[in-house]
Amino acid sequence: RLTIGRPGWIGLEYGHSDIPYKPLQDYLKRFKGWAKQKGLPEKVEQYHVIGTQLAYFVCRALEMAGSRNHEDINRALWNISLKKGDPHFVTPIFLPELKFDPKTNYPVHQSLLTGFWDEKGKVQIAYPKEMRTAPPRKPVAR
Repeated sequence: RLTIGRPGWIGLEYGHSDIPYKPLQDYLKRFKGWAKQKGLPEKVEQYHVIGTQLAYFVCRALEMAGSRNHEDINRALWNISLKKGDPHFVTPIFLPELKFDPKTNYPVHQSLLTGFWDEKGKVQIAYPKEMRTAPPRKPVAR
């Protein structure tokens, strides 16, 4: 939690079917066909795939950092780029690449909601800006 879940950025993505956000709804429609094509069991939902992708993203950051130093890990998170063909890129059908943009503070290609934990431990939505609950910001490594 000190490394990844500290107040600031975490890159949480939410894929709830009730959220009135068109890119998300489009993603949910495509997911079923993609999952069937991949031969995934019906009980596997988009949440599992998104969670797996986030886990791989964090694993890659830890590998790139090469240490448990918080600043090294934070720097690695901002320098990751997962593209089609990368074994850690689980959902290339939805995104051409997964990486953060330091200027905007959210992923470059985005179809879901991205949020962060604020200082009080509440999850805030940073992207898309139409649904933003708090301004996005870059975390300070401790």
